Amino acid sequence: MKQNRMILGLWIALTASSVDAQVEGREAAQSALAEFQKYYANENEHVRKAAVDGLAAANHEIVVDPLLEVLRDPAPDVREAAARGLSKITTREGILKLRKTMAGSRQVDVQIAILRAFQQSKPELAYDSVLELCESRRPDVRATALETIAVLPMKEESSEELTEILGKCLEDKDPVIRLSALDTVGRLDLDSLAPACLECLEDSDWRVRVSALEAVTSLRVDGSVPPLIAMLKREEGRLQDDCFAALRELTGEINFTSDPAEWEAWWERVGSSWKVPTKAEIQKVRDLEAKSRYQYSMPETSETFLEIATRSRKMIFLIDVSASMSDRLVFDVSDPERRAQLEERYSRYRTKIELAREEMIRTIAGLESYVAFNIVTFHTDIEKWEDGLVPANSGNKNKAIKFLSRFSPDWVDTLAKSTETSGRTNTFDALNAAFGMESDSRRPATRSSRKQKTESDTVFLVTDGLPTAGRITEPGELLRYVMTVNKRTKLVFHTIGFSHSNELLLEGISKTSGGEHRVIGQ
Repeated sequence: MKQNRMILGLWIALTASSVDAQVEGREAAQSALAEFQKYYANENEHVRKAAVDGLAAANHEIVVDPLLEVLRDPAPDVREAAARGLSKITTREGILKLRKTMAGSRQVDVQIAILRAFQQSKPELAYDSVLELCESRRPDVRATALETIAVLPMKEESSEELTEILGKCLEDKDPVIRLSALDTVGRLDLDSLAPACLECLEDSDWRVRVSALEAVTSLRVDGSVPPLIAMLKREEGRLQDDCFAALRELTGEINFTSDPAEWEAWWERVGSSWKVPTKAEIQKVRDLEAKSRYQYSMPETSETFLEIATRSRKMIFLIDVSASMSDRLVFDVSDPERRAQLEERYSRYRTKIELAREEMIRTIAGLESYVAFNIVTFHTDIEKWEDGLVPANSGNKNKAIKFLSRFSPDWVDTLAKSTETSGRTNTFDALNAAFGMESDSRRPATRSSRKQKTESDTVFLVTDGLPTAGRITEPGELLRYVMTVNKRTKLVFHTIGFSHSNELLLEGISKTSGGEHRVIGQ
């Protein structure tokens, strides 16, 4: 009896504590809501954003509706702040409210914003509702739901239903749906869909073929090598590199080149008995590769820009021409061997812009005629050399070289003085140019893919500093933006910096897209 009284007392104490916490949380949320209503009416978008940021910190169901209303704000920064706020809602009541709103809303932007929030908060409670939207008739919602279901805690009782839905999506007429489904299959390791993924290696859309490569590599199923070798034979440009990398990753064979004949001869010898190595076995091969510093060499037909090689036949160069690019080039590198290499190759250049100009000219002059390219310069504003990709014939290469020849320290300084904000670094608009997007688009990133005119498959980004202009300047937020958009564009970004000040951003962009990063100078 005494023990029962102790348990009852403890239960009463815990209940009271929980009630007190709920009351305190609601009071704090009400206070945040009152503060929000006080400032959100302001005409200045920065004040409205500050009001939204304050409201987003409340993490309570009563702030859900105001945050959803802010998604209609005319200012993109304010809308993005509201979207981030929704991702911070983690209480049971808040998730249930978001789930109910998402399921019943007729507004595509609202549904997508909530799905994006769930991608960050990953609530188990949202799984069934997200699964339903994987069959939505709205393509943008459906694709975003597929991306979201991939990161939520999986419910085993729903695995059969999800597999059936994904199988249908892999045959959808919309390429965005197909590539989103492939990404989900690969992330969730759904082996039963491996045959369908292999079929997608021959898809008409190159982005879907990239996703199929990633899925097949992740699934690691027997029978995947012959289709990959066949793909290596028929692809060209960047996708040939992607296929070669997939074969190396899948098989652990590090001593072959990208010549399909080598892989065919190997497969004829081992195919009847070969099994896909485990991830642990592959890791041993990687360790051996790193120890021996083995690096496969690109064929002579590949292009090289600032120590980065590519087979891409559709590339765009983003070149920073902000004020700091006229600064002197300094090789402040702790590794003596690396410093000697940099000085030997680049010491003839006095400033950063001269290095970028001369290396760019050298690369353009050497492009093969079957390559298409474009150049985008950026400072406070951006300038496209051509409206779109152009073939690298002698006429276009000469035009590009003349365009680049004006890039001098004096030209950069004059350009900076001609702008009201004195030559800042608008990395956001430059990246949007590569994505084929309008920088002032009112649509969220997840809905942009249908409005994009992405022509390239590979991007070289050269910049010496952190973003200081454009809609997004915070490095972490900009990286998240690039990752969101690139889920559907499948661009490879190679990034080149002149110091370590922007290394986390540039390295993040390159690594998450399958590209390389270099630091030249400091």
